[in-house]
Amino acid sequence: MRLMPYDCAGLTIDRSDFVDVLQSPKQVAAGVLLQYTIMPLLAFAISRLLPTPLAVGLILVGCCPGCAKLATLCALRFGVPLRGR
Repeated sequence: MRLMPYDCAGLTIDRSDFVDVLQSPKQVAAGVLLQYTIMPLLAFAISRLLPTPLAVGLILVGCCPGCAKLATLCALRFGVPLRGR
C-alpha cells in the first residue's frame, strides 16, 4: 500500500519526458551534484549541532538520493504535475 504512489508516479512518465531530460544535461548535472554532494554535506554539518540519535537520522535522510514521496505530495497538495508538461 505504501508503494502505490510511487507506482502511480511511474505510470505518468512517457518517452517525451526522457527526451526532455536528455535535452537539458546542465540541469540534470546540477541536480545530481546537489543530490550527492551538497545535501549530504549540509546534513552532516547540521547534525554536528544535534544529539547523536537525531544526528544519525539526519545524516541518513540527507544521504538518501531522491524523494518520490515529495513529488507525490506536491502533486496532491499543490497540483504540481508529476511530469514536465
